[in-house]
Amino acid sequence: MTDGPTSSLGASPVTEPARPAKKRRSRLKIALGVFLVFVLLIGGCSVFAFKAIKGAADEGNRFLVALNQSSNAASKRTCANTGLDAAALDAIRDYLTKNGWDGAKSLRGSSVAATKGTTTGEVTGTVHLKDGDRAILLNMRKKGSWCVAGIHVAGPDTGATVGTGSATTDSTTLK
Repeated sequence: MTDGPTSSLGASPVTEPARPAKKRRSRLKIALGVFLVFVLLIGGCSVFAFKAIKGAADEGNRFLVALNQSSNAASKRTCANTGLDAAALDAIRDYLTKNGWDGAKSLRGSSVAATKGTTTGEVTGTVHLKDGDRAILLNMRKKGSWCVAGIHVAGPDTGATVGTGSATTDSTTLK
């Protein structure tokens, strides 16, 4: 005698295999989908942050190129109501050129912050003067496009600061 039911041919009936393999595959697909979405979100945020920081640095570079050409050219790249008028830009340009600035610069650092709908940034680096490199800080503001709101050049004396939101003061000064 045989145990269990048998077919007319005398063999055990064929049973269907268990279905856990499909469940594992669907879980794997869901996990991969979640991972892919996560990677895309991180990538998108990284691109956005890079463009924001790069935009401030690029405008800072364009401002210094324009300042090397003329104060009038630089004034087109400044923000309104910051104290960076033609006289202030003339003074900062005179300060730089009297100390041997030939337009050489290296802007290496930038940071961007957004609070209450206002995007601001700082761009830092050096300008090359006859007695060596001096630190420079450009305060940036974004209203549609980036503009320069303040400039500070460090020096052996007190340096020069013009504009609002600068490294040393929130008022318009030229030392």
